[in-house]
Amino acid sequence: MTLDTADIQGNVLRGYTFPHAAHLFFEIREPAGARAFLSALDVTRATFRPASERPSTASNVCLSVVGLGKLVQRDGPFDEALFGELRARYRAFGEGMKARASLLGDAWQHAAADWSHADVWVTLFAKERTQLDARVAETLSAAGGRLRLLLGGPLIGQAIERGETRFEHFGFQDNISNPEIEGAREPHEQVPLNLGNGKRDSEGRHGPLRAGEFLLGHPNESGDLLLDDRLEHFVRNGSFVVFRDLAQHVHAFRKYVREAAQKLGREPRQVEALIVGRWADGRPLIESAPDDKTLNDFGYQHDRDGAKCPLASHVRRTHPRDASGIVEVSHRLLRRGMPYGPELKPDANDDDGTPRGLYFIALNADLERQFEFVQRRWINAPTGTGLDDDLDPLLSGSQTRPLRMVIPGTGPRPLPRVIDALAQFVEFRGGGYFFMPSLTALKALSRQDAAEARS
Repeated sequence: MTLDTADIQGNVLRGYTFPHAAHLFFEIREPAGARAFLSALDVTRATFRPASERPSTASNVCLSVVGLGKLVQRDGPFDEALFGELRARYRAFGEGMKARASLLGDAWQHAAADWSHADVWVTLFAKERTQLDARVAETLSAAGGRLRLLLGGPLIGQAIERGETRFEHFGFQDNISNPEIEGAREPHEQVPLNLGNGKRDSEGRHGPLRAGEFLLGHPNESGDLLLDDRLEHFVRNGSFVVFRDLAQHVHAFRKYVREAAQKLGREPRQVEALIVGRWADGRPLIESAPDDKTLNDFGYQHDRDGAKCPLASHVRRTHPRDASGIVEVSHRLLRRGMPYGPELKPDANDDDGTPRGLYFIALNADLERQFEFVQRRWINAPTGTGLDDDLDPLLSGSQTRPLRMVIPGTGPRPLPRVIDALAQFVEFRGGGYFFMPSLTALKALSRQDAAEARS
């Protein structure tokens, strides 16, 4: 399968490796000025390049449903009829993340007003912080008074790196499991596929997921394809993007782990691994080869009762793999997030009060079937796949009832143990649903219509 990489925004088919990022959320004040701003943006494309030709910075742009509504053109290619069809066909996107808070288990307390006005989202990436700051200044200057910057300024992300490996604030290797997309690599590239980043057919052969799981206008794993109409042409090669600001309470997590380890007679590293579902270096609790290329080549089919990996552990809740007897391929997400805030020193005894967390970013072609399914059915549902009133110990902290989880026992005749009173280690602080248009759609959105040109 061949994809039109020149029409697809970068960071979709293959994630960037830049260590610095800035997220700028704008409210559109002048639609004509916003169109001019979008037209002038130097948006990075997904075109394959040799390593020697890759740029030192990159940029992407997305729009909320409110932002798209402000760009409707009476005589242009993106008119009221097309906008109405887009909202109707993609219900979750049309309603927005805040309107679906009860479905997602979200408690909106922080910057809710600003998020509701987020029309345009520009993300800038760079190898060096000075390069990032320069791109931010250029973008703000281009926005001028036509767009208003929200959330008090750019949201700055910075990778936590140790050598070539990236980690998140709780100390675990990050960005391990991401789906491989059909057509996302050049034909000569040989990439080993396994249960974690591909799919397995009935004969045990591995393969990448179909592009339509993440790119609109392409066949997905069910063979579904949009009708050949105006909307299909507009959304083709685009994707829906989820942005969530997830604050991480690192000191509280470490404190809980230490106290639970003392009660259980285990080492802290064992307790935190049971909560997360992996060891800190990325190795799964299910037996697996230690080679980092095979860190995802495992399933839970032979651990149905959670004797090795707790049923409620974070990575098992967010991706149950073959726990139901099949490989789950229709609910996968492309994760492109990055931590924010400095690391809390390993020997820190007190919380330093510095905000830190994760700017969670996920791309998918169907918000309801992919992101919302994962959030509702895998993360927040108290039952299913063997669970008994257990919630995700990391991401379900906004629930009103105390969190608990069952963990494997120890000894020659181990009995399950329960750890309870899990605190809110991760706190949702806002976000939104956005559409990442293709370069063709972006051109249509930024085009001036006849009525506007006469004014």
